[in-house]
Amino acid sequence: MALETKIKSIIDPLIEEVKETCFVEGANPSDAECFGLIMSKYMVWNCENIVGATLDALEDSNYHSLNTAFKNTYNDWANHRDLA
Repeated sequence: MALETKIKSIIDPLIEEVKETCFVEGANPSDAECFGLIMSKYMVWNCENIVGATLDALEDSNYHSLNTAFKNTYNDWANHRDLA
């Protein structure tokens, strides 16, 4: 089994559980929204870890220019967030 197929077979049931238990009745969350919720909980709501995982996903998906732009935007925000 290819790694991508194995990952999907493990994550899909978790996404379905999140859809059923983490949203109000009648909500229709996307798989991406549920995965984002899973990621934030897994990273214990740590901003740096969430951003790092996002950057790694963009890089792995060959979105190099978006990865660089997002990294620069995040770094700018991180360098100035205490000034607000």
